[in-house]
Amino acid sequence: MPRSISLLLLEELYAPRTGEIPLLFLELDHPELIDPIRVVNDIIDYVYLTNTYVGCPFAFNLISDSENRPPRAQISIQNVDRNIGNTLINISDTIDIKLTIVASNQFNLTVDPRVEISSPSVIEYEADFLTLKNVSVNVGTIKGTIESFDFTREPWPFVRATKERLPGLFR
Repeated sequence: MPRSISLLLLEELYAPRTGEIPLLFLELDHPELIDPIRVVNDIIDYVYLTNTYVGCPFAFNLISDSENRPPRAQISIQNVDRNIGNTLINISDTIDIKLTIVASNQFNLTVDPRVEISSPSVIEYEADFLTLKNVSVNVGTIKGTIESFDFTREPWPFVRATKERLPGLFR
């Protein structure tokens, strides 16, 4: 699971002229949802890994791993469909989220919806096992914080060496 964008895609993106577009695939899942919410940062729908991702503009920061806290990022999704905002605001606890970046050259861009040229596509960036917290919804945008699981809040060691559990250690 890569956590950095490949050098080839970065060179293409930093070039003075490029036709390459990084596609951001976002999947939101929760037990209260019948099907996960799947969106792609484009105005056209995509079929990726046999799932249809609805075109919906959004922006997020790459997940930060450098600070002394769990990985975190901010996300902002345009509230173009009231169903997405209403669904997310009515969920009381955290929402599972998965972010994937795939280069546009992995898709046939002449059909609607866009489909993969070959499956599986080359994944440029992937962040899984994340949660969406602090969701706020207004007329124009849906904003939230993407966080990873905080392992520092877990008791360690989880299994304690007690006389009842490990009698051989206590003589």
